[in-house]
Amino acid sequence: MKNSENYKKNLCIVSSYEFADTNATKARLGVFIDILSERFSVYLIAPLGSDSIDLSVAKLVPLGRAPARGSFGIRALREFGYSFRAWWKVRQLKPDVLLVSSPSMFILLLAKFKICPTVLDIRDLTWEYLPGSRYFSRVIKSLLRTFAINAIHNSDMVWVTNTSEYRYINNAFRLKGLYAPVYIVRNGISSSRFAAIREIPDNRAPAQPVLLYVGNVGIAQNLTTIIDVANEFPNFKILIIGAGSDLARIQKYARHRLVQNITFVGGVLWEDLKLYYSQATILYAQIGENYGSAIPSKLYEYLTLGIPVIYGGKGWQLIF
Repeated sequence: MKNSENYKKNLCIVSSYEFADTNATKARLGVFIDILSERFSVYLIAPLGSDSIDLSVAKLVPLGRAPARGSFGIRALREFGYSFRAWWKVRQLKPDVLLVSSPSMFILLLAKFKICPTVLDIRDLTWEYLPGSRYFSRVIKSLLRTFAINAIHNSDMVWVTNTSEYRYINNAFRLKGLYAPVYIVRNGISSSRFAAIREIPDNRAPAQPVLLYVGNVGIAQNLTTIIDVANEFPNFKILIIGAGSDLARIQKYARHRLVQNITFVGGVLWEDLKLYYSQATILYAQIGENYGSAIPSKLYEYLTLGIPVIYGGKGWQLIF
């Protein structure tokens, strides 16, 4: 994988989430790729469905389906298997620098058994979200926490998205007598995407307001909240754009509640998403109360549109 073109070194980025237009992964990693491709030849290892990457700035290395699906046990096995395959692929590519971007705790294996200088991009403290109400659950949570902290410490540099994560990592290191450089690299959107959003026309129809959700449909988002209130506002058209591990449950819940004014659009390309944005009256985002350290990257995109946003969350999101 050694490349002498323009004397660029090779950078490999690993993600266990798709690089898709409605996905938070693209919002964050897309900026990294745009900036780092000026100094590196960039390779992105990501699941199938990552077709929205600009192949002029990075080469895509697809690695099967995204593992973030199923029950906790099944998902853990899938994430472990994906992480091993990603590690093996990195071993084959032999990059000069590795950047591992992780909401998945098992992708931290690439830092634990690192092949080259490694930067960990910690986008969420997922091991802390495991239930600890029972003895067995507490033991599993403690073991995974220890694994995560040791793997993070084994990296050469750590990036986090907010102050809450920064304090958590540094406190955990201090308690164990460990050290690794930790920096806050906040979420955001690229300048090109910001400019494109600002040019989206206003096609809103006052007769039927549109409430729009765009992003991951996972357990952390708990979008049952929208469904619970949908029947109270029958004049609203509610659109949910995106996919995720909780989509099937949310759709089933909507059918059970006999909701008629919600449409599950699925993932869409950027050009189609701009059309939906142009029709939106209100934008919606949410993170469950058990995920207080997370700040949805979609908020940056929402605020750029300059229309009302309803946000359900607590913790560090409230001082966003």
